[in-house]
Amino acid sequence: MTDPDTAADAFGVLSDPSRVAILRELTDRGHAGDGSVVEFAELRRAVGFDDAGRFNYHLGKLRDRFVVKREGGYAPTYAGMKAIGSVAAGVYTSQPEPREAIVDHDCPRCGEALTARYEEHLLTVECEDHDAFYVTAVPPSVAEGADIHEIVDFSISDVQLDLERAVDGVCPSCSGVMVPTEFDRDDGGHLSVSIDCESCWMGIQVPVGLTALRHPAVVSLYYDHGVDVRREFPAALDFAHSRDNATVVAEDPIEVELDVEVGEESLTLRIDDALNVTEA
Repeated sequence: MTDPDTAADAFGVLSDPSRVAILRELTDRGHAGDGSVVEFAELRRAVGFDDAGRFNYHLGKLRDRFVVKREGGYAPTYAGMKAIGSVAAGVYTSQPEPREAIVDHDCPRCGEALTARYEEHLLTVECEDHDAFYVTAVPPSVAEGADIHEIVDFSISDVQLDLERAVDGVCPSCSGVMVPTEFDRDDGGHLSVSIDCESCWMGIQVPVGLTALRHPAVVSLYYDHGVDVRREFPAALDFAHSRDNATVVAEDPIEVELDVEVGEESLTLRIDDALNVTEA
């Protein structure tokens, strides 16, 4: 677990715009593992410092945590690159204009067209009769210059990739370890699984079917019937939200059988307590 005081100190180092400018210049010129460096005088000129002493002071504050000195010059650390990545995404500085439109996706419950709205970094897709269908964060760097349809397309891919990482045991927020903690029937009768990060706030609860969303057999079955699951809202796919197609076949450890039907074809998958998926 990260020490709050240490984290606060790190944010404090980046509270000066001169340091952010130095770090951004370094990340623009090289990467943490490619061996490239920028010489002191060249870096100072690029950032626009006339006073070498003042420049050295700010560079020193960045040293070790965000910047490393190597033979011949300086390079960003992994932490430095992550920090500038967040800045470039506009997370702290940008607030794109809200936008809203009807999109080319239908509510899985009633078949009516869904409406998407992007506001305050959040994308909400909803049905007029069934409220919010889908809510997720989208960084400003994606929304700038994009229409609502492009934002929705990005979000579907992004959410699916995050889900895939979580199922594989990697937290999409902090890269910590995520583990399945509980299988349970929710109020709607769906068999769901909770997956929680051991290091940060991230935790998700999803129908068990969604853990197999990007399994090759599932992707192939849908693709053979003209559907690219990578372009679909996960919850809109029948097998993902069905109450009847997931059956607990063993309790200790738990094991679930999942039926996936598309047209006249079907397959049965077996999902264990670690979310490993095999064809039954």
